[in-house]
Amino acid sequence: MEELLKQLSKCVNAEYEKIRSEFGKSVQYVEHEPNYFRFKSRVGNVNEGTAVFLTKNGMDAIYGYHSIPRALVISTAFKNYFKEAYAEEKMNGYNVRTAVVDDKLVAITRKGLVCPYTTMRIESVFNERFFKDHAELVLCGEVVGLQNPYQEKSYPEERDFGYYVFDIMKRDGSLLKRDEKHKLIKKYGLKSVRDFGKFKDGKKVLSLVRKLGKQGREGVVLKSIDGRTTLKYTSNESTNEDLRYAFSFYEDYGNAFIYPRLVREAFQAYEMRLTKKELEKEASELGRS
Repeated sequence: MEELLKQLSKCVNAEYEKIRSEFGKSVQYVEHEPNYFRFKSRVGNVNEGTAVFLTKNGMDAIYGYHSIPRALVISTAFKNYFKEAYAEEKMNGYNVRTAVVDDKLVAITRKGLVCPYTTMRIESVFNERFFKDHAELVLCGEVVGLQNPYQEKSYPEERDFGYYVFDIMKRDGSLLKRDEKHKLIKKYGLKSVRDFGKFKDGKKVLSLVRKLGKQGREGVVLKSIDGRTTLKYTSNESTNEDLRYAFSFYEDYGNAFIYPRLVREAFQAYEMRLTKKELEKEASELGRS
C-alpha cells in the first residue's frame, strides 16, 4: 500500500506525507472494478470527492467538483462578487460526475463514491457518442427524479430519472469555458440545466428566483463571465419545503441540516421584505418559536 500511496501523491500532485497521514481517514481505498482511492474531504490541494482509479495504465484521477459558496442576501452578494454574471438553474437532485475509466462508464457522487445504480441508469439514457469522441472529458451534472437512492424530488419534465449537465471538466480538474460547454451539449444532444443568460443586477436575479420558487424549483447558480467565481442562491419555497420535511421527522434530521436553513429563511424574509401577513403564514406552516 505504501508504494500505491506514493503513486497516488504523484498522480494528484500532493505531499506524500500528507496523503499517508490521511489514509484511512480523509483518503480511503475502495475495492471496486477497478479499485480506486476516494478523497472523503479536501486534502491539501485535492478537492473533496476526488476519485483516483487504478487502471491498466497506472492511475486515472477524476477530480472533485469545487464547492460553491451560498449567497444569503443576493442583492448584496451580487454587488460584492460580480459586475455581470450568467445564471443557470440549480436543480434539486444529487451531484454526479460521469467519466470513462478503462473503457467503462463510471458515475461518481459528490463525495467520491462510484454508484453502480447511477452508473447503470445513466448508461441507459446517455448518448454514448460523447465519450467515444471525448474520453478525456468529465461530465458534471445533477441527477433528478424519484427513481434514485438519494433524493425524493421530481420535476414535471423528469419524474423518474434524468441527468442534467451543468459543467464539463477536463482531466486536470479545470472546466471548459461556457461557449465550449454549450457547443458540446448541443452537438451531442445532452440534457442540461436551463441557462437564463447574463445579469447585471442582483435584484433581477432575486425576481427570477422568486418566479422559480413559485414554480416549485430550487434556485440558481451564478457564474462570473470568466468562470472563476460562482455563487448559489435558493428560493424561499425550496428552503421551506426542506424545513417542512425535516420537522416531520425531527428525530432523524439533526441541527446540521435544520439550523442553516432556518438562518437562510430569516435572511430571505428580510431581503424579500415579507409582510406581517406573509410572515404569519410561514410561521403557521413551519412552526412558531
